[in-house]
Amino acid sequence: MTTSEPRPRLAVVLGLLGGINPLAVDAYLPTLPTIAAEFGTDLQRISMSLSAYFIGFAAGLLLGAPISDRRGRRPTALVGLTAYILASLLITFCSDTELFLFLRVVQALGAGAATVNINAVVRDLYNEQNSARMFSMIMMVVLGAPLIAPAIGSALLNFFNWQAVFVFLTIYGAMTTGLVLRFFPETITNTAPVTAGALLKDLGRGLVRVISQPSAVAMTLSGSFASSCLFIFITDSPFLYIEYFGMSTQLFPVVFGLNVLTLAGFHWLNLRLLKQYSPRHIMPFGFALLLLITLSSAIYAAVADPKLGALVPAIMLIIGAQGLIQGNAMATYMAHFENRTGIAAAIASSLQFTMGAIMGFAMNVFHDGTPRTITTALVFSATLAAILGTIGLRLRAKVEARKLAVSAAVKS
Repeated sequence: MTTSEPRPRLAVVLGLLGGINPLAVDAYLPTLPTIAAEFGTDLQRISMSLSAYFIGFAAGLLLGAPISDRRGRRPTALVGLTAYILASLLITFCSDTELFLFLRVVQALGAGAATVNINAVVRDLYNEQNSARMFSMIMMVVLGAPLIAPAIGSALLNFFNWQAVFVFLTIYGAMTTGLVLRFFPETITNTAPVTAGALLKDLGRGLVRVISQPSAVAMTLSGSFASSCLFIFITDSPFLYIEYFGMSTQLFPVVFGLNVLTLAGFHWLNLRLLKQYSPRHIMPFGFALLLLITLSSAIYAAVADPKLGALVPAIMLIIGAQGLIQGNAMATYMAHFENRTGIAAAIASSLQFTMGAIMGFAMNVFHDGTPRTITTALVFSATLAAILGTIGLRLRAKVEARKLAVSAAVKS
């Protein structure tokens, strides 16, 4: 770990690698009604492919992390990308829901194993303050994917068919592999053998390391519930915008993109703020904004007939608030760990996607066919994120205070 300045070119490469995940999720959102009709099922059933993807991605993170720590960042990323490319290609031959769901899990496993290396490399190279800056820089690049993904999916659907989306994902995966081969740094110098027993042992040790630090537990849970707001929106957006409000598949990418632009704007703001303030000083403002907007939206949906013109800007701010939370929460969490950072990063990221899958599944089970479902889920997640985040920040401050006291005592 160094205190050197974040490198923009590395941020671009890591951001493009990170883009394989939002592209795999967002590019096919406009095609869900078409896929459901072709497979002879309903939209809620085919929407389960989102939860299947999130579960697969979480598993890929947990599988890839100990391999990354033992064999290196580059080879793990390349193996994951290979699985992602093959699954994306095979999906184009699907004709039934079960095979589609299975291949989405395989695709997600590869994406998780590849992208888990992003957080690990950043932690390997930078301290907490510069990690937070690097994460925001990476997110500025990653956000280009969800910004254009629905538009790409909609255009490919209009001119070709839904399978064309997964052909596009195959090509993007191949191009990303080339960039990883050329520019991705290897930050692991001491490699170790990879066996099933060793991987399970590493995961167990990593989990114990996280659980043994209450501030790390609180911070990663907070980040997971905050990110659930994003997953909740992604899962419900086809229903909310296309089915409930009758939005066209041509307009859907535009409205969806407004959320991404808002998130990018907040990440840019976060970068500016990090020049003067620490991540721990910025996060409370993100929690406050998230709570305020989600509570207001839930009350509005409960007492009135919700209008699209009111919900769109509210959701934009809810998604935007993530820019003041996610990168800072991850940097604060990762600051607890000096080595074996891949497993630590995987535990946090896999928890986020597992939580997203759980919330997506709950949305499908308890959906009442109105916007009240999404607003209730959003306020639930935002409240837990704020409570756990506050606890985590206070615990972390106490840990730092004890370290300073010990250091002062040693010097005296």
